Amino acid sequence: MRRLLAMVLAVRLAGADHDDETRVDLIDGGYKGWHQGWTGRSDRVMGGRSTIDVRRTVLGDEEEYDDEYLRSAARTVLAASGTLRTANGGFAGISRWLVGGAWSGKSLNLAGVSGVRVTFEAMPESELPLVWEIRFTGSCFWSSCIDFGAAFAVMPSADEDAVGSATIPFSAFRARRRGRPVQASFDPSQIQSMGFLLLYQEGPFDVRFRSIEAVFEVESTLADPPPPTATSPGAVYRTANAALARGAALFNKGYGPHASAALAATCRSLADALDAVPIPADDDGDDPRDDRRDDAAQLTLLEYARIAVRRAAGDAERAGASDPKRDGMTYMVLRRGLQMAQESADAAITSDDFENGPEGWPAGPAPAPALPDEPDEPPQPPPPDDDDQEGADGPRYYTKCKSCIMTLFIFGLALSAAIMLTLACCVCACGKERGKVTPFKPDA
Repeated sequence: MRRLLAMVLAVRLAGADHDDETRVDLIDGGYKGWHQGWTGRSDRVMGGRSTIDVRRTVLGDEEEYDDEYLRSAARTVLAASGTLRTANGGFAGISRWLVGGAWSGKSLNLAGVSGVRVTFEAMPESELPLVWEIRFTGSCFWSSCIDFGAAFAVMPSADEDAVGSATIPFSAFRARRRGRPVQASFDPSQIQSMGFLLLYQEGPFDVRFRSIEAVFEVESTLADPPPPTATSPGAVYRTANAALARGAALFNKGYGPHASAALAATCRSLADALDAVPIPADDDGDDPRDDRRDDAAQLTLLEYARIAVRRAAGDAERAGASDPKRDGMTYMVLRRGLQMAQESADAAITSDDFENGPEGWPAGPAPAPALPDEPDEPPQPPPPDDDDQEGADGPRYYTKCKSCIMTLFIFGLALSAAIMLTLACCVCACGKERGKVTPFKPDA
């Protein structure tokens, strides 16, 4: 009887998640519940200080499932919380091996699938969008595996119960081995493990994932939750400033798609929030920047900000994330859009916004340090550091060093072969000399 009730509950929950327009298959989470094999990992393996805690919680009130068997069949949420520290590391994540592990000869087969959809619970509206990377591990050689990852943003919302999702096509996944970009093709039929990774975004975090689904036809990629309600010039300025600092940190570490995802999510969030602000006509005909005290002028400047971020988000979405050559261009378009919104919000700020200092501003992300002047061209990855350590997930720039090591290795092999050949010739020559018999010549 208990098993029958559990089956009825699962079918009912499955019907609620079924998409009639696009075929979707559940990979993990959802009505099946999250697998118990999810574990956390952080940069402590390389001397970092980041922390992460992983837990599976029942969605809703656990008292609704008074039976232990029914509770195990209920929908669960995969929650991960902790603190990310960029010093000596800068990553934390959760993962699980599929079926039997990396070297068991078994794998997850997603052949024929076009992408994956990640459903998440929205964060509090006072937070910035948090960029995560979904990773699939492909082929493994000895102890080294190739990871394929793509970035998506977990969005904030004014609605505490809001849920969002991001659909990521397989064409957007990039290959890395031990954190370094490599050239490899993604084979969805040979997936050894999957996980989520948080990179170079300093501070505490708390995320709750609902499900991972396989999508056979990717039509729309984003389903954002309702936006935050902080739309004052001060809140817009602070949000744009904090997002620009986060994007610059990710881009300078070599994670262009992650930086673009952070800026694009902020642009969409600001644009959706400002869409709800009515824009009255400014009848005096003057430049709104000349009259900050006028309400119509303030709102007109916020309209400038809304147009800037909306256009930037649209241009970035059309550019896509499948071509690595467009990473710099996409990032620059989004950065410029947020800078324009920041300038408009700064022009609209009046003395009333600073009556009580920064604490008097409406709810919004904490102000970030001022950004340095950036060049017109996208910033390039920093040169390799001699003290750089081999890590599990951080970007590493070993191209020149690797070439030098290979050259020295080949030179050493050639020198060793020459020495061995010389010794062999000497041994042969000595052997021939010893083998000669000198004829006896009697004394005359």
